Amino acid sequence: MSTTKPNPTARVWDQGTGRVDIARAVGQPAYASPASLSYGHLRWPHDKQAPVTKTLRYHNESADPVTLTAKASTS
Repeated sequence: MSTTKPNPTARVWDQGTGRVDIARAVGQPAYASPASLSYGHLRWPHDKQAPVTKTLRYHNESADPVTLTAKASTS
């Protein structure tokens, strides 16, 4: 999932995470685990639900330092 290229003309429901970038997939030293997070089904109204938290870990398999940025989206 972290080594795909999204198609800007396709909706996320049509393409999933995008097309596999093979060169990036075999050469990318940093990755996240798990690759995706699921928060399950959130019922409406949300005012009676406890907050849900998940842990995301980044791994760097190289000897070089890497700077990563995490971004959360609800869409």
